[in-house]
Amino acid sequence: MTTPPRSPLNRVGIVVLVAVLAAVAGVLTASQLLRQPSGGAPTGLAATYIPGGKPVGEFNLLDHHGGKFDAARLRGKWTFLFAGYTYCPDVCPTTMANMAQAYERITAELPQVPVQVVFLTVDPRRDTPERLAQYVPFYNPDFVGVTGADGDIQSLTRSLGLIYKAHDPLPGQTGYLVDHSSAMLLINPEGQLQALFRPPLLPQVIEADFRKIVAAHNAP
Repeated sequence: MTTPPRSPLNRVGIVVLVAVLAAVAGVLTASQLLRQPSGGAPTGLAATYIPGGKPVGEFNLLDHHGGKFDAARLRGKWTFLFAGYTYCPDVCPTTMANMAQAYERITAELPQVPVQVVFLTVDPRRDTPERLAQYVPFYNPDFVGVTGADGDIQSLTRSLGLIYKAHDPLPGQTGYLVDHSSAMLLINPEGQLQALFRPPLLPQVIEADFRKIVAAHNAP
């Protein structure tokens, strides 16, 4: 097995921004994924749960196949979303590897629950669809890489409560670092931000929390 494209840089800055939000929780059955939730919040989570969910604004980006990726792609399924970049030397590869394990656990234990994993680049200058097509499927062929214009990415990340900042190249190097939020987000099938997972992102913890969140969302 080969390794995904990596940067020669040996450090990365991490900035975590957490949004604390709103009211009400969710009801949803596997066959009624587009209904508005109305149940109670789960308990005993390691993740930060957002009662009622936070609406995600409209956006227009590209997936790693060059296809349109917009708000409609978030509806009708659960979405784990991580904002990083392919030249990240350590945090992003670790996060993606952990999420690959969590995804395998989730799809094995909850095969009836539609779920996707999205890697949103915060370095669109370098992370083209072609670059993402080399990087993202290494972790799992079902994962989706997303890029687009920097302004469109900034609009989406602000809506999600995430931040990032690219730095100038270090002396003697042509590459550069991008500081970015390190949380994994969970978006519900209505396209609303539902929960936030902070490092360490342990696969078994993600799977256990996801199970509880889905159960609460489906509860009468």
